[in-house]
Amino acid sequence: AAGLLGDMPEGYEPPVAVVPRSRQGPDDWRQYVTDAQLRALDPRFRGRLSLWHGLADPHDPEQQAAFDDLLVREWGWGIEETGAAVMPHCDPQGQLTGCKVRALDGRRWSRDGSRYESVYGCWIPRQHRDALLAEGETDAVWAAFRARVEGVPVDVRALPRGAGAPPTDLQLDQLRGYRRVYLGLDPDNRGVEATRAWSARLLERGIDTRLCRLPLGRDLRDARPSVSTLVAVAKGLGGGFPVGATL
Repeated sequence: AAGLLGDMPEGYEPPVAVVPRSRQGPDDWRQYVTDAQLRALDPRFRGRLSLWHGLADPHDPEQQAAFDDLLVREWGWGIEETGAAVMPHCDPQGQLTGCKVRALDGRRWSRDGSRYESVYGCWIPRQHRDALLAEGETDAVWAAFRARVEGVPVDVRALPRGAGAPPTDLQLDQLRGYRRVYLGLDPDNRGVEATRAWSARLLERGIDTRLCRLPLGRDLRDARPSVSTLVAVAKGLGGGFPVGATL
């Protein structure tokens, strides 16, 4: 190799190997998502999605079936052949932009080429003047189900990339028009920082922002509070995140 290099013209630079980046996108796994959604609609699997992923009461088949109806028909969830939950993300027009997968053992990954730019759930038509913003997908669907059962007039949405990413102008625009936004993010360090950031930006937009209090170390899905009580307490606490305050 050294001898060959010595025979090269003056100024020759050997090429640098470049690993090609994935060029996949929604068109490459759209059928995968559709197949998973159809599988979740199969009567043989009714109630299994919420049961297998710890969302519904394991002793209440009626709740499991009702929960699955919400997951599949509103949030677009599906089931892989392995039993993994398929969680598509869409833009406000309902166009597929990303897809997360959650295995039965808790492992999580994204399909190659996924983009998470829009607020999770922004494609679901608005029904109420207030919104509850959760941190992740499972928190959001759990809160949405409980809000419906308890008759709480809130639309539930979630951060598309968890607490690690700051709010963007696009995401804030997607919450425009809500009278009030309740922040139900995780009460850990990252969740508190995200609560501060979202509270400040929402208040800049003139949106009344209220903070939900969750038990330390427990997210919405894990704590499973009464959503009506959570919202009522947050409403009484006043708005914003005062400097130096803690959750």
